[in-house]
Amino acid sequence: MTNIDFFGCSFTEFLKYPYQPPKGIIDLELYSMHSHNTKTLSSFLEFDLAYNNNSNYVVNNYGKGSFGNFTICNVIENRVNKLDKTNDNIAIVQLSAILRSEHSWQSIKTANRYYDDKDIFDIDFERVKPDYIVEESSMDEFYEKHIDNINRIINTLKSNYNKFFIFFGWDVLTDEFYKFFESTELDKIIPLYPYKYRLKEFQYFENPDNYDYQLKTYVGKTGGMLEYSSNLIENEILRYVGGKVNDHHPSYFSNKIFYFDVIREFIKDNTNFDFNKNYLLEEDVIKFETFLETLLIKKSKGGEWEDYQYSDLQKETIMYIRNNILNKII
Repeated sequence: MTNIDFFGCSFTEFLKYPYQPPKGIIDLELYSMHSHNTKTLSSFLEFDLAYNNNSNYVVNNYGKGSFGNFTICNVIENRVNKLDKTNDNIAIVQLSAILRSEHSWQSIKTANRYYDDKDIFDIDFERVKPDYIVEESSMDEFYEKHIDNINRIINTLKSNYNKFFIFFGWDVLTDEFYKFFESTELDKIIPLYPYKYRLKEFQYFENPDNYDYQLKTYVGKTGGMLEYSSNLIENEILRYVGGKVNDHHPSYFSNKIFYFDVIREFIKDNTNFDFNKNYLLEEDVIKFETFLETLLIKKSKGGEWEDYQYSDLQKETIMYIRNNILNKII
């Protein structure tokens, strides 16, 4: 059995499907669920493994919104207490922000009541405070504490998983923090991605040190998955989930690029799974993605669906799939 665990914040979080993707085909209605908002890495992997008729695996997602890196570490350590060491265990860890908001702090204090795996999401609130609260200390001490926590994550992964891949969700490395990061040689374990692209509006997932307000250009060398993918998507609207407010969470298309370029290659190199077929080449999936592009544009700022309900978008998506792709009689 190959067990694949995903950890991270809202960039990683994905709601569980009501049933598993069927083998050898793409159930387009199931595949489309939540995709008008995003489809995260673990979901792309699940459909990929099923489409290629793989077996004897399980994909778990332990990412949750508002999780900082101390919280992610706490969840990983809770998870490894339940890990079956007879499995081939693989971990994929998306690191989050160095400091989260007060809203995030309140969110995690009430969130674990909603989770099935309550023991894994049993957060030690005193231990994870550095994610949300800056105590009276120097910035050097603050950075060193976070470096120690990242090293703790890596050591836990090394001790409990056969293979692991760890990366940043977005560029969180200030010039000062990067000096600490580089001096510990963490850049040899955690990949950083250079980037340069146009960005009309600076948002909270962008690094202020690297944004030129006058030229509307975002340039850096310490990018995460968001910058990696955004660098390859020219249309700014298609990079992000869009919506009622400017929200730079990665879109379906951003996550797809990072999955197929990076995560899929990591899984291929470290397992015996078959990845010979690519479901993105299926005509129906191509049609769905073309529709999804128009949907993202319509719900972007100033678009005709700027004020929307997720349920309405899902209904619109399903109706399109049934009427225009599957040719079902409604």
